[in-house]
Amino acid sequence: MKPLRIAFVYNLKDCDIDLANPKTFIQADYDDQVTLEIIANTLKELEYEVLSLNADLDLFEKLRKNKDNIDLVFNYSVGVSGEDKYSNVSTFCEILGLSHTGPSPLSQALISNKERAKKIMVAYGIPTATFILFSSAEEVIKDGLIFPVMAKPYGTGSSAGMTGRCIATNLQELKEAVLYLLGVFNRPVLVENFLPGREFSVPMVGNPPQIFPIVELNHSILPKEFPRFASFEVKNSLTPDIAEKYLSCPAQISKDLKDKIHSICERIWDVFEIKDWCRIDIRCDENDSPFVLEINSPASLEPTGVVASYSSLPTSAKILGLSYKELIQEIISAALKRNSLV
Repeated sequence: MKPLRIAFVYNLKDCDIDLANPKTFIQADYDDQVTLEIIANTLKELEYEVLSLNADLDLFEKLRKNKDNIDLVFNYSVGVSGEDKYSNVSTFCEILGLSHTGPSPLSQALISNKERAKKIMVAYGIPTATFILFSSAEEVIKDGLIFPVMAKPYGTGSSAGMTGRCIATNLQELKEAVLYLLGVFNRPVLVENFLPGREFSVPMVGNPPQIFPIVELNHSILPKEFPRFASFEVKNSLTPDIAEKYLSCPAQISKDLKDKIHSICERIWDVFEIKDWCRIDIRCDENDSPFVLEINSPASLEPTGVVASYSSLPTSAKILGLSYKELIQEIISAALKRNSLV
C-alpha cells in the first residue's frame, strides 16, 4: 500500500529568545530545529511520506503547488501573519480542499483570541477569571478587578512577554504593565484577576477526546526571583535540571477537583469544537475552585529528555505508557479517521 502523504507545517525559530530584546518575543511560539527534526523523523518512522513546510509568506503557494500530493496537513504552526494568524493554515487548507489536523479556521481564531475565548466561556458558564481589555494605558481602571492582577497580550502563546512585571498589585503597576505590553506587541492587553491557587495543564487527544493525566506546574521549586506562574522567564531561562522537576504528573489532586477539571475541559472541547488534540491550562483560586486560563491549539509537542521542555502533553503521554512515536500516531490517527482517510 502506498504510504499516506503528510505535509508537516511548522514555524522555525531563527533566533534565540532574548529576554532583554522584545524583538525576539514574536518567535516565542516557534520551535527550534531539533524539535522539528524529531517530529518529522517520527512521522517518517511511522512510514508516512513527509513534506516539511515552514509557515512563511510563501506557504499558501507551496501548499497549492503540492496539494495533489498531500493527504493530510499536520498543522503544528501558529500561522504566518495577521491578528488572527493562528487560523492562517487551516484557512489555506480549506481554500485548497486539504484535510488538516486541528479545528476549523473559525474555531482556531476564537481559541487564539484570548478575549473572545473568555467571552464565549462566560456565555456558556465556563469558569474563567474576571477580565478587562485595554487598548491604551490611559484606559486603565480597576473596575471589576481585584488586585493582584495579570496583564497579558491577547493573541500570543508560550507566555510571550509575560514576565514578573506583568503581575500588578496596584493601579500604577497595572498601568506600567499595560504600557510595557502595548510597547512590545502593539496590540490590546488583556488584564485578569490573578488566581493564587495551584496550576494545571490538561492534555486531550482524539475525537471524542481522551483526557490524559493532568499535569501540575510546581511553581514552588522556582528560584526566588521568578514569579509564581508559567512566565516568559520560566520558559526561556530555567536550567534543564529544574525544568525536569517543574512538571509533575499525574497531579496529586482530590477526586472532586479532578472531576471538576475534567468536566470543564470536556465542555471547552465541545463549545469550541476542538479537533484531534489540545491542551487546556487551568488555575485555581484560594478555595481550590478551577478556572480556565487559556486553550492551546495546537498543543506543544516538544519531546521530553531532548530539550529543556515544558511540554505537558509528551510528559502526560509517558504516564499513560505512550512513547513519543505512539503519541504522534494517536494525533495523526485521530485526524485521519475524522477526515475519512482510513
